[in-house]
Amino acid sequence: MNDRNFVQYHLIAANILIRNLRILHDNNIMHNAIHAQNYTWALELVDFESARTDKLPYENAEYEKYVPLLKEGEIVQTYEVLNYIAWCLKEKIDYTKIDSLFLEYGFNLSHYKGIIS
Repeated sequence: MNDRNFVQYHLIAANILIRNLRILHDNNIMHNAIHAQNYTWALELVDFESARTDKLPYENAEYEKYVPLLKEGEIVQTYEVLNYIAWCLKEKIDYTKIDSLFLEYGFNLSHYKGIIS
């Protein structure tokens, strides 16, 4: 799981969570409820009850317009989970490395200047 040889455990978790978020979004899946309570200790995302996919779209076209914005919001939600993980592990969170991971996995952070990091 630590294919990047990170020393801090929250960075190992960050790599896993961000990679998995990329996989979801590449397959047009939006979880809709990313928070610490929806992750197991094995970093498995659970509770896809409110997930949105191409085969399970929102009820009308008006809601569908907001999918790109909501997917971007999952980046902020993932940051919140990573903050919680670092806090549980009593590690000082390294936002520079986490930002780099998001960028490596193709997430655009420019929308969030002043909100994250």
